Amino acid sequence: KAAAAEARAALGALFAERAAAAGELEEMGAIRGAEDPRLRTYDAKFQMRKDSMVQCNDALMEVWVARARRLGPPGEGTVLDRRLVNRVICEVYLKHIELTAKEADKVRAGVGVVSAGDRQGGSTDNDTVFDCVMRAALDEIIAPLLKVEGVTLEDSVNNFLSSARHYADVDPKCAMFCRFTGMSAGPAPMLNSPAFHVFTSVVDCAKRLLAVNWKVTLGEWRLGGPAGTPVPQPLVMDILCNVYNTNAPDKLPLYTDTVLPAVVAGKIGPAVDLDFLLAVIMDEYSKGLAPVRPMEKPRRVPAPGGGGGGGG
Repeated sequence: KAAAAEARAALGALFAERAAAAGELEEMGAIRGAEDPRLRTYDAKFQMRKDSMVQCNDALMEVWVARARRLGPPGEGTVLDRRLVNRVICEVYLKHIELTAKEADKVRAGVGVVSAGDRQGGSTDNDTVFDCVMRAALDEIIAPLLKVEGVTLEDSVNNFLSSARHYADVDPKCAMFCRFTGMSAGPAPMLNSPAFHVFTSVVDCAKRLLAVNWKVTLGEWRLGGPAGTPVPQPLVMDILCNVYNTNAPDKLPLYTDTVLPAVVAGKIGPAVDLDFLLAVIMDEYSKGLAPVRPMEKPRRVPAPGGGGGGGG
């Protein structure tokens, strides 16, 4: 009799819990019924937002990117000349290359603070494109060119950023810069700080391989004229050999499918536009297809695969 009583008590408790659970389930159903339409409406509104696909993917630059995206178009009469914008963008890239070189010298000399396990150069890892913009804006040559009478340095930088975005649809250098700063309005994804560092390492690779010819190429690149900045085909092969760590860059799909059709004849022989070359390499990098690492001593392609050209 005692066992039967215990069983009845247990069954009674179980039925009581079942009734309570059923009540909670009914309450949850009512809440979901009320909330689902509201959530669907919110989701639909979010999908229609213009910024829903351009969220910042770089914690180092989140505040800067938000600020850059809030900028309106340049004021009437304040949009900078396109050639000046190109020149400043080139200076931005060179500022990071200069910092990387200084940090590498410190590492080799055994001085300075270097991140644990990082022999590439400590503080350069945290150097963003916006840090380089500010250093360029303070440059003794660039600063007077950017300065708009009666405004602050911050306003001058804002005007430069707005001007770069203004030309992004028609100028490849401005288009690439806007991808680094999160201001690109096109379908191409934003490129974060590691990508910016990769980009400047490729520019530095071209600089070293061109040697004494770099000064002429840099002058043309700063101008950003309609003819672009042609670099000789052998140099292109040398750059690709370093980017992909291969002695046969002419066999790379990127070269055969994209770069080779873009080769044109010119006064320096077969050549490719530098901005075009950098853009296709960064597209490969953003897809995870280009194993780029900063290159301390860029090498040339052994004949007959290409290279050996460009330097003097």
